[in-house]
Amino acid sequence: MDYNTSRERLVMPEYGRNIQQMVDYALTIENRDERTQCVATIANVMLNLFPQLKNDANYTQKVWDHIAMMSGFRLDVDSPYPLPQKQEATTAPTSHIPYPMTRIKIRSYGILVQNMLLAAINADTEEERMATTALTALYMKRLLLQNGKDSNIEERVANDIAELTEGQLRYSYEELMEALPDDRQPRHWDRQNYQQNGRTRRFHFGQNRQGGKQQNGFRNNKGKRRY
Repeated sequence: MDYNTSRERLVMPEYGRNIQQMVDYALTIENRDERTQCVATIANVMLNLFPQLKNDANYTQKVWDHIAMMSGFRLDVDSPYPLPQKQEATTAPTSHIPYPMTRIKIRSYGILVQNMLLAAINADTEEERMATTALTALYMKRLLLQNGKDSNIEERVANDIAELTEGQLRYSYEELMEALPDDRQPRHWDRQNYQQNGRTRRFHFGQNRQGGKQQNGFRNNKGKRRY
């Protein structure tokens, strides 16, 4: 069996092996005029098989350049465009980018939380220190909720902060929430926020907007047929 894995590697796989074989055949033609005519035919075949090439500017020159590349830059024809020449690599190989080896104490939080807590430790005042720690605690709580860990989550956040800072930041979660700026204070349920026109709105399962006896400003659908 003749498998593609055992064949010569394609220079431009996007054109397929048939186009590559056409280019290889053109290189075997000794007569220059016939060879030029053959390459021109290959270029037309490529444009017919891959019409998306016509979306690019100077698409005809681009096709001739690709044929030259598939020939290993050995194509000697009367091209309507100057063919590209093989160029040796002149740039030095890129150096290896080192992977950061910073130790992360609790990997579920990542390096960002450690940096935020470090900024809190280096804060100038106790007020700034607690505010920065409180914002970090909110972020840590959100990460734990995303991971599905919701058992004693606030106590865990306070303990993890103390562990990550080796006891330099030791606060309860309630203390941190009180230290938040006013615009970041957590909002609790307020009955007044759910009242309209002096009464609390109540919603019932299966309530129908039409019909029913009205009691105290609400529709009573008792006895009404439900669909």
